[in-house]
Amino acid sequence: MSQVRFWFLLVILCCSGYACAGVEITNIVHEHYQGGARLTVELNGPFRYKTFSLKNPERQVIDFLDTNLETRLPGIDSTGSIISAIRSGPRSNGGLRLVLDLSSPATSNIFINGAGDTETHSLSIYLHLEPYVIVIDPGHGGKDPGAI
Repeated sequence: MSQVRFWFLLVILCCSGYACAGVEITNIVHEHYQGGARLTVELNGPFRYKTFSLKNPERQVIDFLDTNLETRLPGIDSTGSIISAIRSGPRSNGGLRLVLDLSSPATSNIFINGAGDTETHSLSIYLHLEPYVIVIDPGHGGKDPGAI
């Protein structure tokens, strides 16, 4: 009887470990438009994430906790898009890092879709070109004619 209990507990532990193995990224869609781009990451369950940006070169980073990549990264036609490349790599804590290489500085807005037990969950990140600031120095007359 103890051997039956052992196998029963072993099966339960294996199955519960599989169920807690994390969510999977099932699809990634890239769309660009004038002045920005949108990247939508679709997952098969609820997820946790962190995001931040890096400078020199410009990058947007999304760390997914306890997540696996189960799809191919989309090829990027960088013509006219602020996103020039997408890279991914595993994290030491069992998560996944997506890195978006950007062609110029951008601001980002993130939207989460799906909550609870719905089948579709997604993260959409909108990247918008940062506007240029043009400063005109009118000068003070005389020896200081000003500058652009």
